[in-house]
Amino acid sequence: MKTARTHSIALLALAAILGAVAPSRASEPTLSLSRTVITDSYGRSRILFEIPSLQEYREEWVSSATLILDLPPGSFPGEVELLVDAVATPWGGSATWSSPWTHPGGDVEGQTGDGTTLAAGPSPSQVRLDVTTALRGMVEGDLGEYGLIVYPSDPAKPGFTAAESQVLASASGTLALRVRSLTARGYHGGAKALLDRKRSARLLEDHPQ
Repeated sequence: MKTARTHSIALLALAAILGAVAPSRASEPTLSLSRTVITDSYGRSRILFEIPSLQEYREEWVSSATLILDLPPGSFPGEVELLVDAVATPWGGSATWSSPWTHPGGDVEGQTGDGTTLAAGPSPSQVRLDVTTALRGMVEGDLGEYGLIVYPSDPAKPGFTAAESQVLASASGTLALRVRSLTARGYHGGAKALLDRKRSARLLEDHPQ
């Protein structure tokens, strides 16, 4: 009897420990973004989105991040190919085509976001672009929290034409995140332990069982 009781107590203690250190369920916050349009002397534009502080997600793993563009009614005169990436230079919510950039039109952290092609004709009501790499980099401190930039994917086309901008530059932007806590109540593992958990989360995501 004593052995059975001891075994039960041990199981209860183990359950309490596991409950204390297990990561919480994933949450899906949505962040509203502030939009700024920068235009060159030929009327070609790019779109900057400033994001709120990501400080509260420092101890969470970004499973996915999606930039959602809600487009107003309108039409594209031709096919539009666009990209979204992280901004590489701080701009504080105020910028022009030439300032404060190293390269006119905005400094871009390439290959941190997704792209898509919009067909000629009526604009879709919504466009969704994957920005997981960009947001994960910002949360982990590998990239600055300088926002996102939407621009043409064609290197020979520096900005959206006036006709394209009539639709795109009026888009409202939101950021849909899916995040999972890497810490839990009573967890005091420190920075190194948190980094180890992030590495484990990345490995599991890159190499699912």
